[in-house]
Amino acid sequence: IPYSFTGHAHDIWHDKLLLPEKLEEAIFIICCSEFGRQYLLKQSKRDVSNKVHLIYHGVDSRIFIPPMNDARRIRNFILSIGRLTEQKGYPDLIKACKILHDRNINITCNIVGEGEQRSLLEQLIKDYKLEDQVKLLGAIKQENIMEYYHNAWIFVLPCIDTHEGNRDGLPNVLMEAMATGLPVITTANSAQSELITHEKQGLLVAQSSPLEIAKAIEKLIIDHNLWGEIQFHARQRMENYFDCRKTIEPLLDLLENCRDR
Repeated sequence: IPYSFTGHAHDIWHDKLLLPEKLEEAIFIICCSEFGRQYLLKQSKRDVSNKVHLIYHGVDSRIFIPPMNDARRIRNFILSIGRLTEQKGYPDLIKACKILHDRNINITCNIVGEGEQRSLLEQLIKDYKLEDQVKLLGAIKQENIMEYYHNAWIFVLPCIDTHEGNRDGLPNVLMEAMATGLPVITTANSAQSELITHEKQGLLVAQSSPLEIAKAIEKLIIDHNLWGEIQFHARQRMENYFDCRKTIEPLLDLLENCRDR
């Protein structure tokens, strides 16, 4: 039976079950980043480059839109959304909030999501006495997420490579935040640089560096012109290159071409 498959972050770097065999047998393979595609190509002894295709995820830019008025955004309100897992790097974000707090920079930070690191993060917040500044909100329904995107001032996702080799690919929440005109700060440990040019559509920092995260947050707090420019260019990039109505077209073409095989 002919088949194709899509390789996401977990499939590529963590769960590699029969990966060389699948790469050789599949009619085509989809990867959502060039970073991941290049890694996949190395997993087969044969040259499979002609059937491993890059097709980015997309967001619906008609749904993920900026607020009608930026005046509703809460100054210095930092937002992050993701599973509370090691590869998201949330301890680094909490440590960055501690650095900013010690510098008397008034910030609040909400982390939306659930996961196995919740207890660790709660203890870290307690140890740093940041209970008033950093909140773990747990899981929130998708229909309520837009309110957080519209209220926030900065979006931070400090992804890292884990000791097991696990990492994120190209997190959808970065695209959602950018589409809603929310300036983002993230690491460059994976495919983020395919989405963001540093200081144009967002800020890229080194992984596992709370100090760099803190400096990037402070930069966007102080430099309102940069904050506004990133807003504009991030939204433009989502509309031009990552709108789901555009990113779905090459996948439809592949399926159409292979329909009779």
